[in-house]
Amino acid sequence: MLHLAKHLVTLIATIVAACAVSAETFAQVAVPPSASPLKVGVFVEAPFVTKDAKGTLDGFSVEVWKAIEPKLGVTANFCEFDSFPALVEAVASGSIDLAVCGMLMTSALEHRLEFTHPVANGGLRVMVDSAPKHSLQALWRGLVENGHVTILGYGALIVGACSIPLMFIWRKLDKDFPATPHDGFAEAFYRTVSLTMSGKAKVTTVSTWITKLLAACWLVCGVGIVAYVTSSVTAVMTTQSLRQSINSVDDLAGKPVGVITGTLGESYCVSRGFETRTFLTIKAAVDALVAHEVLALVADGPELEAFDQANPALPITEVGPLFAKRRYAFAVPMHSALRHRINIALVEIEESGESEKIHRKYFGDA
Repeated sequence: MLHLAKHLVTLIATIVAACAVSAETFAQVAVPPSASPLKVGVFVEAPFVTKDAKGTLDGFSVEVWKAIEPKLGVTANFCEFDSFPALVEAVASGSIDLAVCGMLMTSALEHRLEFTHPVANGGLRVMVDSAPKHSLQALWRGLVENGHVTILGYGALIVGACSIPLMFIWRKLDKDFPATPHDGFAEAFYRTVSLTMSGKAKVTTVSTWITKLLAACWLVCGVGIVAYVTSSVTAVMTTQSLRQSINSVDDLAGKPVGVITGTLGESYCVSRGFETRTFLTIKAAVDALVAHEVLALVADGPELEAFDQANPALPITEVGPLFAKRRYAFAVPMHSALRHRINIALVEIEESGESEKIHRKYFGDA
């Protein structure tokens, strides 16, 4: 009996020791050593990540990270990426420990990486050019693109060519007609254009059946030319109004839309069948918008608003409400033990009210 009790005590001691070793081993695997700085990837896009002239990083996401960093007992080395897709790839491959930026939670990204608890609410918005729609430059561009300027140019050449024989006719019929060649051509050209554009029938002081016949024929041509010019200008202005009248995302069908590569804005526009053109940054997309290469830009609402506020001189504005609403979060590689610890820290700063202060600083009371 005593022998059996000794064996039982030995077995229990062995099990306890094994559990202690396992727990210690698990702790070593699950908790990254604080001596090794975490590789934190960022993509500079206000208001989530900003960088000043000295290269110092700031912004909403950076401030949230700095608030939870002491609670994790770690330090971080920031790794800046030139594009959002490059940052996503780095997280998915495990080459960095986490991504701190304005990343919206989507099912497509969830297949490649894991998200922490949300840090902010967001969604998409539409940015458009706020410049006047009917400027002379826009009208001229429309006339050129639709071929009207070419047709009007040929018409001007025809009027100039017709002025030459008419000069000789008027010189024989009108004693007051200029005798010198250049004065004669100028007078003939003036009378021809005047008849063409104004419909004035009296083009000489001498009234004969020839002049009346010429005036009648040219009057008919003039009415047609004036009607063509008027209809061309009206058509171009109407087309520009319809083409550029964008008040919400539902007005984007059939219009070229700029999106940021690899973002929710791109996937949303593609799913709606919009004509999309991709850019690596919001700045590049806005440059294309101002240059009329695209008629609208679809991207994260807070980022568009921040860019607009930071560049008041640019003719841009946001229209319509938020749509495709999602939530922003940090991202870590699949099965990362860091995720749970970050979530605990995020809950702690939410309970203390610190996260609310940071949110109010960048987004107000919304």
